[in-house]
Amino acid sequence: MVDNNKATFGRAFWAFSASINRFKYCHSLISIDDTHLYSKYKAKLLIVVAYDTNNDVYLLCFAIVEEETNNNWS
Repeated sequence: MVDNNKATFGRAFWAFSASINRFKYCHSLISIDDTHLYSKYKAKLLIVVAYDTNNDVYLLCFAIVEEETNNNWS
């Protein structure tokens, strides 16, 4: 929702079935990280990645949130 050039985000979470199905071939270690989105909409991008058997980074899921909190990560 946009109000006075400000965006209000709920929680948005994406995990694609290909990522979920491929997870069984990944090492049992995942990495989580976040980055600031500097644009018209101030938000944070949360990502979760794993490493496959070739040690390539494999995206598992991501979310766009207003702020990083324990509740948003869970």
